[in-house]
Amino acid sequence: MTFRETGMKCRVEESIHINADPADVSSRIVDFNQWPAWSPWSVLEPGHHQEIQGEPGVPGSRMTWQGELLGSGVNTLVSVTGREVVLDLRFLEPYRSRARVTFFLTSAGEGTRVTWVMETRIPFFLFFRAGNMKAEIGMAYRRGLEMLRELVEQGVVDAETTDCGIVEFPGCDYIGLKRTSPFEQIAQGMVTDYGRIHPLLGETGPGGIGAVAVYLDHDMARNRVTYVSAVPQGALREADPGPDFVRGRIPAQKVLEIRHRGAYRFLPNAWAMGMMTVHSGRMKSGSPPFEYYHNDPGTTAERDLVTSVYIPLTVG
Repeated sequence: MTFRETGMKCRVEESIHINADPADVSSRIVDFNQWPAWSPWSVLEPGHHQEIQGEPGVPGSRMTWQGELLGSGVNTLVSVTGREVVLDLRFLEPYRSRARVTFFLTSAGEGTRVTWVMETRIPFFLFFRAGNMKAEIGMAYRRGLEMLRELVEQGVVDAETTDCGIVEFPGCDYIGLKRTSPFEQIAQGMVTDYGRIHPLLGETGPGGIGAVAVYLDHDMARNRVTYVSAVPQGALREADPGPDFVRGRIPAQKVLEIRHRGAYRFLPNAWAMGMMTVHSGRMKSGSPPFEYYHNDPGTTAERDLVTSVYIPLTVG
């Protein structure tokens, strides 16, 4: 397959280990009917229009899509071997581009190492976003591979993401621990910080406002994020728990709420849906976004965890 599009070369590669043989993994990739369950884009706009043509798993079969957030395009299966799946991905809207997409499947112990590679060109008029676009695609691939693993190993991705629209957040003062880390280390950092915070909670817990995580700054291209893992002020037994604790306030304001049900490892889907909705041009983000945890992961099954991603808005 030869690509003649002009623009800056871009290559994205992400990998994951799946506890299944390559044939089982390949069967989920070559059949476009399986993609809505694990595609990192399908979950962002569940109601988008999709059509599948051709015999599943046979080169020449293809999937077309069209959506308000996702734009439109065509994904065609080019070739399938025991260790490689090649796709021809064409984007039609919001701008035209083309990519060669390859899944490499390598036996690794009792499982399979799956490597998802995209080779494309970024249009010159988007040169100023090249770094962020590459980072965003990489994050999307990591989300997709995580869902693919869940689908292959468990038979279902038991998580749901819902756009709740614009709502009013009442505001709250918070206290917590601040850190800067790569995006992929957020979960590990939160486990450590909430592990410190939890023993300091009073007998009544956080009360009417649950725990929050406030994202103060982020740099997609450099893979760095600064955030605070926090609880409402007054939730701790001690007014001054230590010099490394920080205080802040989330003001009462209008926010876009994306509600997620399921394990925290799939929570990036909610963030991606929220950011894509904001970037669609209908609204502008305001003060730092944050997560709100509706229940306690220590006493709640993963599938029943409910988290809201709130993106403050400047509406008008």
